[in-house]
Amino acid sequence: MRLLISACRAPSRLTSTHNVFIKHNYNKREPRMSRKTVLSALGLAGLVCAPAGSEAIAQEWATEEVIVTAQRRGEPLQNVPLTVTVLSGEALLDLGIDTPAKLAAQTPGFKVSTVFGEGTNPTLFMRGVGLLDFGDVTETPVALNLDDVYLGTQAAQAAPIFDVARVEVLKGPQGTLYGRNATGGVINVISARPTSDFEGRFGVQFGSFGQQIYEASASGPLAASARGRVSFRSNRDDGWQRSLTTNQGGFGQADVASVRAQLEVDVSEQSTLLLRTDYARSDGTSVLYPLTGLLKADLVTYCTQNEAAANLCFNSAGERGVRDPRVGLSNIPHLRNEFEFRLGSATYTHDFGGASLTSITAFQSVDKIFEEDADAAALDRGFTSYALDAHQFTQELRLNGGEDDSLKWIVGVYYFSENRSSSVESPPNFATFADQKSKSWAVFSRADYPLSEDITATAGARYTYDSKSIDVVSPGVMSKESRSIHKDSITGTVGLSWRTNEKTLLYSNFSTGYKAGGFNATFVFDPDSIGPVAPETISSFEVGVKSGYYGGRIFLNGSAFAYEYNNVQSIALDTNSNINVTRLVSLGDASIIGLDGDVILRPAEKIRLIVGIGVLKTEIKSTNVQSTPFPPGFVSVNGNPLPMAPDISFNWLAEYNFGLGGGGDLIIQVDGDWRSQFSFSATGADEANERSDGYGLLNASLKWKDPNGHYVIEGFIDNVLDEIYLSFNSNVFADNAAGAWGKPRTWGIRVQADF
Repeated sequence: MRLLISACRAPSRLTSTHNVFIKHNYNKREPRMSRKTVLSALGLAGLVCAPAGSEAIAQEWATEEVIVTAQRRGEPLQNVPLTVTVLSGEALLDLGIDTPAKLAAQTPGFKVSTVFGEGTNPTLFMRGVGLLDFGDVTETPVALNLDDVYLGTQAAQAAPIFDVARVEVLKGPQGTLYGRNATGGVINVISARPTSDFEGRFGVQFGSFGQQIYEASASGPLAASARGRVSFRSNRDDGWQRSLTTNQGGFGQADVASVRAQLEVDVSEQSTLLLRTDYARSDGTSVLYPLTGLLKADLVTYCTQNEAAANLCFNSAGERGVRDPRVGLSNIPHLRNEFEFRLGSATYTHDFGGASLTSITAFQSVDKIFEEDADAAALDRGFTSYALDAHQFTQELRLNGGEDDSLKWIVGVYYFSENRSSSVESPPNFATFADQKSKSWAVFSRADYPLSEDITATAGARYTYDSKSIDVVSPGVMSKESRSIHKDSITGTVGLSWRTNEKTLLYSNFSTGYKAGGFNATFVFDPDSIGPVAPETISSFEVGVKSGYYGGRIFLNGSAFAYEYNNVQSIALDTNSNINVTRLVSLGDASIIGLDGDVILRPAEKIRLIVGIGVLKTEIKSTNVQSTPFPPGFVSVNGNPLPMAPDISFNWLAEYNFGLGGGGDLIIQVDGDWRSQFSFSATGADEANERSDGYGLLNASLKWKDPNGHYVIEGFIDNVLDEIYLSFNSNVFADNAAGAWGKPRTWGIRVQADF
């Protein structure tokens, strides 16, 4: 049950639906559009806006305006010549989105694989660009920033989202203003800031599997020139899985507590200092993996790929998997899934009049222990423990200048330093320990210049230098080995945007991105397998449209894009060792073309409809041949699609407000998403166990709001049809595959109040 009481009344609250669409001053008197302009705008919209999850939806469609900082300055979303999806804090609450992994359901072109199951390292994919890796020494091509601070580890990216103003999802390579491995895109989580007036929030939610969620926040003045904000969230349940082998329950348990404190001080009339600290701790348990046998009843002969995927086969102990996400066959009584996240930052801003300076200094640490039963069975061979101790320091300086009707510019410098100590152990025989040090610095600039009243040109560049070193040891097998990387790169963007009228913006961009090389540190027994793996690069050409018609009752947003993706980093199974392990490799090159966009309709005051689509065509172009244990041999990846890249994906939302007059509003909402068949790995096109059939998820809620919008009571059901689906699956052992289930049907009630 989701029971939340929101005590923080924002002056411009965004709706309880997904993305928050923005209007571009629809109350202004506007010139009549020519027939040619209308046909041009609608023609491009038809190409790139085949419906897909909305960019933003304001509660009052004709009066609200969403300001975003996607380009490192505050500006209306509809003026930003980039593909950006925005979700307000209220939308996140109402959709039950509390982790980055859950954003994907309402963001076209964005997919997340939870390789180890819900509550663990999310693996982010934007338009087919991502890195499916089990290791703890790699960085993802889709960058996640919390209040302008880059979260370098996947463990940090699992930290909860709460008490935020909005989340901005930028698609495509961001190699100019965002330079830290953003070949796929950037997710910006922006916390709600301290306020000059008192606000408060308290909430509670109860639901399936004993779930209890509590939230609280308080914000207001501390002195004439100081404001503070404190936020808290706790999420705990009893776990949603049990083992049929031991009859032990409590697997997949959430037990996460998070707190954030902020102090904002006006140092002078021109200067502000914002101090933040974040802390999150999880003491949950890991999920149980589904078992997929690979052997026929004689326990010797291999099944066919399709027989195994249909769960008609057995492992070497004669066990066959159970196709019920709520149960598993592990013989291990308890599996830890624990992490501790700390972040402290200081943001200083100074307005010089013609320019403004922003300095962001941040320290971050992550500790993690994760345990799994990798064979998903009642065998004594699958227990594996992963540990990580990471410390990160970043410093960014930006200087912004210019006016809207003249040259606007940004220049900046960025520094990144990180130390990671990781281990992976499978007692009693196998273990690998690694210490990695990374340093990076960059200088960047960007300028936007109006060529005319309606056309603006953009150009930007970033120089990045990366240095990485690693020490790896596998006791009893391999003594300490050291490797290093030193690499620099220049990336950037050029673009044009055309404001055809007050309601329509057309844009085109050419952008490049770069991701540093990396190492292997997961069960390393051969010095040659450490790496390094070559850096990957990407080039993107994109055209898009942002438009709204009929007084804000129809919105069309979308884009068409083409990528050249080089030296794609990917994991591959290594069957040459005495155990099967995954390796980070350079897969080769790939091409990506696609469309994503959205259509938002408000045919009547009480009705809102949102439909979204993402269309992708990805193809690996490589001579790479990957090994497979089932049956033992090798598989070519040439011509295969990239992992986590369905050809078609939809998301939708339908809402009807009954309107109770003086009794408030009663709102029924149905939302969901669907994707076509996709692969979990580069070889998934040839291995049925490593791909997913198409599936969809349906959610529903009934919500009451009081007339003043201070209180909300909502009942909801997620995964209404109790769809059974896999979030990941892989042929790991010679006799069985294992993966992770998606969560089954859940229900809840939440109450929300603002004061």
